[in-house]
Amino acid sequence: MYTKPLHTLLPYWEIHEGVMFLEDGRYEVGVAVNPGPDLFRSNGDRSLLLTQLRGLLESVVPTGERLRIIVESRHGDAEEIATYRSGKERGRAVFRMLAEERARMQEGLARKGLRLSWRVYFTVSGGQPRTGGSNALSYLLGRAAAALGSGGKVARYTPFAPMEIRGLLEQAHALRDSLLGYLSRAGFEAWAMDDQEVFRLCYRFLNDHEAPAPYRIDPGYATEGTLRREPERDPQTLKRALGRTEIYNVARDYLHLGLDYVRMYSMYGLPSATQYGMLNNALIQERSYLIVDVQHPPQGAVLQKLENRKRQAWQLNSDTSSAPESSVANAVQDLLEALRRQEKSGEHFLRWGASLLVRGDSVEHLDAIERIMLPRLGDMMGAKWRRNGEYLAYPYSLLLPFSGRSQDILFSGLSNNVSQASVFYGPWVRPRLKRATCLSTNRYSSFTNIDLFDPKTTNWNTAVIGASGSGKTFTVQMLLSDAMAEGEMDLIIVDKKGDYTPLVTLAGGATISIAPGAGVTLNMFDLPPGATEPSEEKLTFLQRVFHILKSGSPDEEIHLKEQLWMEAVRTAYQAALERLPGEEGFRLGTVTLSDVLNTLPNLGKLSGRPIEAEEKTLARKLAIELSVWTQGAMGRFLDGKTNVVMGDNPVVYFDIAGFDAFDDPRVTALGISLIAQLIYDRLNRRPRERKKLILFDEAHAVFKIEASAALVTDLYRRARSYGAGVWTITQSIADYQGPFVKGVLDSTSIFMILRVPEQEELVVQTLGLPESMVDYLATLERRNGEWSELLYFLRGEDSRLQGDILRIAPTPLDYWAFTSSARDVARRRALEAERGLLEALGLLSGVDTAPYRPWFAEEQLVEETA
Repeated sequence: MYTKPLHTLLPYWEIHEGVMFLEDGRYEVGVAVNPGPDLFRSNGDRSLLLTQLRGLLESVVPTGERLRIIVESRHGDAEEIATYRSGKERGRAVFRMLAEERARMQEGLARKGLRLSWRVYFTVSGGQPRTGGSNALSYLLGRAAAALGSGGKVARYTPFAPMEIRGLLEQAHALRDSLLGYLSRAGFEAWAMDDQEVFRLCYRFLNDHEAPAPYRIDPGYATEGTLRREPERDPQTLKRALGRTEIYNVARDYLHLGLDYVRMYSMYGLPSATQYGMLNNALIQERSYLIVDVQHPPQGAVLQKLENRKRQAWQLNSDTSSAPESSVANAVQDLLEALRRQEKSGEHFLRWGASLLVRGDSVEHLDAIERIMLPRLGDMMGAKWRRNGEYLAYPYSLLLPFSGRSQDILFSGLSNNVSQASVFYGPWVRPRLKRATCLSTNRYSSFTNIDLFDPKTTNWNTAVIGASGSGKTFTVQMLLSDAMAEGEMDLIIVDKKGDYTPLVTLAGGATISIAPGAGVTLNMFDLPPGATEPSEEKLTFLQRVFHILKSGSPDEEIHLKEQLWMEAVRTAYQAALERLPGEEGFRLGTVTLSDVLNTLPNLGKLSGRPIEAEEKTLARKLAIELSVWTQGAMGRFLDGKTNVVMGDNPVVYFDIAGFDAFDDPRVTALGISLIAQLIYDRLNRRPRERKKLILFDEAHAVFKIEASAALVTDLYRRARSYGAGVWTITQSIADYQGPFVKGVLDSTSIFMILRVPEQEELVVQTLGLPESMVDYLATLERRNGEWSELLYFLRGEDSRLQGDILRIAPTPLDYWAFTSSARDVARRRALEAERGLLEALGLLSGVDTAPYRPWFAEEQLVEETA
């Protein structure tokens, strides 16, 4: 029974250059790994991973040594929250408030231990135990005995000679480099652990309730005589630095370690078969350590032992006097099959086992964890697990990181099978972002920050796909509000359902109805202020508009009519030039559709030559054909001076619902074309470094028309040059398979896939995802009021896919800010009219909004001053 300091259990001596030296002179080195999700590994990637792991087990782990894989889940830190907060200082007060409430919600969950951080470590033991006694003579005799191959008393804390320690360090570093090389080639993000990382892992394992202090190396070396005279220079200082906690081994089935209660579970029965990543079922959403040990015994001795058992088995089978029991016969067959397979494949026989260490705040907490955990452990191909009991300090000491020890329940297995059990995957762990637009979590209860303007992608174009009821509009509004909390951003939305009205209202944005009969006029011939002639880009745009105007029926003379149209356009611009009075130079008057149509019958030249009579007749015919666009509602929409002013409002919402009243795709195409003209005008007037997003919801309505699809595709390709990203939102992946939008997905770097029932296979095929992704997509969930899951991934500059299944969690404020429920919207508007926006949101959500009043007051003062 242990009721004394923990350091009495520790075998540690010193950490030097990333190598943990043990009390008996052996050492252990380690590599830290971010395994990442398994979502984007193809079958080929998985095969390569298993090949590298088998090579690691057979070639890297020295004969007679042990590889240990540690999967650590611990309380998450607040760095991701701080990164998220750091950029939310310049946006509108309401969006900053929403962002701050999201950060506070996550902080509260983290304080309750509901946010975790995950990491995997591979450690390998090496070196030989030192033999000898406590004086120099016995030490030398022990060295001589070891050289002759005879045993001796294990020496503890016997100092190394300078040349000896250098040789051991080189040996240990070579072992660590080999381990790192295999893991890197397997596709993992891996790095060698230095002194501090080795120390921190051991410290967390032993003292999880305390933050570790930096490990400080004592450079002083002392002889044994000096240590006897000066006990304060005891070389066990590392042990004392690590073993700060009292261990109470007074209960039958748990340890009391500092403030934590600890239980351990061991796999005591082999699974019926192994499969890729089978032990990931043992990963739980709690503070825990899953530990897999793999010993690499001398193969000659193992094979000799198995051959002896084989001969015994043959004798048993050939004994006709009695039939063997079925269990014995099955064991014989398994042995023979293993030997045949080993002879054919050259695999190594290994010894392996697995244990799970779980931490809780109380025994009741451990009981609750166990009720959830045991069914998962039982799903592991028939593997048998049990809770450890009695004298738990000893099995706990066997699981210590960098201890050179192995757990006591190990099984024999071939290296291919063991490599399958050695595969682990976890959350998407990104390099620390300088800024994070959004703060999300994943299925591992850890944080994943995302940047909607990720610098590692070739563009910021985004495809959002989700079936009706998947929560995509609510989720998109949350993500956009996060971006707008950073300020200095333009947002242009094109939609016909009004779903983004809550966001636009909060932003103080402008809503513009674009449709014939809506009282707006959009002049397709407008040029930027100060321009006196159309650019080639503008002429190309007007050429596209002509084909929309003429797309109603086939026309054999379309090419000549196009030439006549473009000639009339150029002539109308020239005719609109006016000399500035008293100054040198010209200004351009207004050019309208009527001006161009009036120019057509009067053309005198075509392509620089005199126009022919037949061409002149065709020009008059064309003017008559196009005159229908200058009459009635369409005339008021297209023919005249533009009366739509976007101004400098950073948020503009183009409502195109009115297009549905016209059963003519040309109307939609014209409307999108003219909106695109306004968008390009905004992009050209804004600095490139200012962030911009253009969003097309219900994008299928745009994609199915060739002319409008071409404009969106062109915008996709050019957006990054303006510092912008284009988002298209749709209910079906099939919308991206149309004949007019093939370039959209090629120009998209960010994808957000919400629930898409019965579309999973089509999504995988269209986006070129691994086949296994079909099953993952089918598991996406949405829990009203809690979170919505989405598959978020990006295509980097190297075309590799990175991402994870993320959970976007709203706060009560988010609900009342973005709800589309007619009843709740009416309640909010009524209360807002009476009390103001801030108090209305606070009263409805139950959130204390008083701390945010200075933000709103300051914003109001700035607006009044402006």
